[in-house]
Amino acid sequence: MTHFGYRLAAGVTHRLPGIGGKLAHSLAGRRQAADRWIEWARTHRTNDPAVWVHAASVGEALTAMPIVQRLRTAVPSLQTMLSYSSPSMSVWPGSLETEYADYIPLEDRAGVGAALDAVRPSLIAFARGDLWSEFAAQAVARKIPLAVLGATVRPRSRRLRWPARQLLEHAYRSVSWIGAVSDDDATRCVRLGTPAKRVHVTGDPRHDQILERVVNSISLHGLAEWADGYMTLVAGSTDWMDARVVIDAFAAVRRTSDRVKLLLVPHEPSSHNVSGAIRFATERGVAAEPWADGQLPSTSACRVVTTVGALADLYACGDIAYVGGGFCRGVHAVAEPAAFALPVIVGPRHDGSPDAVHMVERGGAVALPHRREAAAVLSRVVLHWISDRAACRTAGLTARRTMAGGASDRSVPALLDLLEGR
Repeated sequence: MTHFGYRLAAGVTHRLPGIGGKLAHSLAGRRQAADRWIEWARTHRTNDPAVWVHAASVGEALTAMPIVQRLRTAVPSLQTMLSYSSPSMSVWPGSLETEYADYIPLEDRAGVGAALDAVRPSLIAFARGDLWSEFAAQAVARKIPLAVLGATVRPRSRRLRWPARQLLEHAYRSVSWIGAVSDDDATRCVRLGTPAKRVHVTGDPRHDQILERVVNSISLHGLAEWADGYMTLVAGSTDWMDARVVIDAFAAVRRTSDRVKLLLVPHEPSSHNVSGAIRFATERGVAAEPWADGQLPSTSACRVVTTVGALADLYACGDIAYVGGGFCRGVHAVAEPAAFALPVIVGPRHDGSPDAVHMVERGGAVALPHRREAAAVLSRVVLHWISDRAACRTAGLTARRTMAGGASDRSVPALLDLLEGR
């Protein structure tokens, strides 16, 4: 399928009736984005070199963060811009320190071209691999080099199958440089169409971001008091199925030991999700309350977090981590709790995360079976680590050893070459 076919599919998708949820919010944010980019460039774009970073959502933005910081150190006059497609980025408090951030324009040839003509980026860098074919095509037509930072392609990714592979082939073939997380990711990038000589294994820049970040300990003071003296399970990025499994397991653990607490952090902490988790916990005999940044400690056994963007810090209050997503689309970032040397528990669908796979293989993480037996297995694992603190610490340290820094330093020289036209 040609790039013309992609343009046709994109144009139809943008106009489909009945679209709701996050996709509707994303499309609404993107519809006038080209005009906003043009307006920003009219008053703020200088003649200095500029990097336009595209990160689909928060996780991808965090991948790009350490690389952008190093580029700004190397080129102090550098202007940096950030585009995104997920509504979560529009409200996330920890966004990149950039001159401008907004939704990426819709895949419309005229709108994308006008935005690129106004912004005049010296380099476009996609985080993880969220390439937009029209955006890439218009950049190539203007001789703007394209790069991918911390590229990862899951083994069962839809990008590898028809029709996505054919629709995106032009974009991947146009990329000047890819920094892949692993050898397997590099191989899959080549399958997607990027010439092998342009694909390099750098490791994961997200590890640099996690290892280098400073914990906001002041905001955690009250929560740390609540967790003090208890074995605390931090369940992060949970969806509704994760929450049910974790709460069921926690209720079983509490029947054996009352020296354990649960901090539940929904992936989307809407009032509906928070109240639903509290209600479910109450039905299971677990006292639960909401928690927001700065609240005082309570006596409840379970707190459900309502704050957005705090999860990476919240793992500092835990002894054991559960990372959600493994019963649905795939497990979320296990590197965040591993950085604090917490042993990690994940759902059955973890094979799309190299970090999770490595931790499970080396004993730093435990993968649960499918849902029918998951709560029972989770409760047994937590009880084992409560009774054997040495085993818990050993597993946590093993998880920590899977973290490897240096990907950002390996990526920056190639990006500087692209910026300088070499």
